[in-house]
Amino acid sequence: MLRLSIALPTLLLLACLSTASAEEHDEHVSLAGDIRIVHPWTRAAKTGDNALVFMDIDNGGRTDTMASAASEAAASARIVGMTLKDGALAAREIGPLEIPAGDFDLDPGGVAIELVGLRSDLAQGDEIEVELRFETAGEVRLHVEVEAADAVQHSHARHAH
Repeated sequence: MLRLSIALPTLLLLACLSTASAEEHDEHVSLAGDIRIVHPWTRAAKTGDNALVFMDIDNGGRTDTMASAASEAAASARIVGMTLKDGALAAREIGPLEIPAGDFDLDPGGVAIELVGLRSDLAQGDEIEVELRFETAGEVRLHVEVEAADAVQHSHARHAH
């Protein structure tokens, strides 16, 4: 009986901690059909500027097409590829983007979602919403974390994997 009286509270505590951890992690994961998006992030930026949004995409099904992006945080959003122009990286609109089965990353120097004309400052630690539309999977709402203005990847400091 003593074992049960110690074990039960311990199990309940572990279950609560596990649920809290899962809920915190769920903010970093968005699902739509066979598409799973993890760790969407952007850099801190000022009102009126543009910001690039990056993420890891896992497509567990067949090739799907990311058709568009939108966010209330900006006047518009577009799918862009990064090109070298006069020695500096520049965003160029590429339109709909095929997402093959497996892992596909939107990352600095590659492909991204560009938020054009930010409606307010994005400060490190803020969170904004971005909506993506896929031809097959449909719409998915992302909770995008704002990192430092000079960040080169998503910060993993606030959660465990």
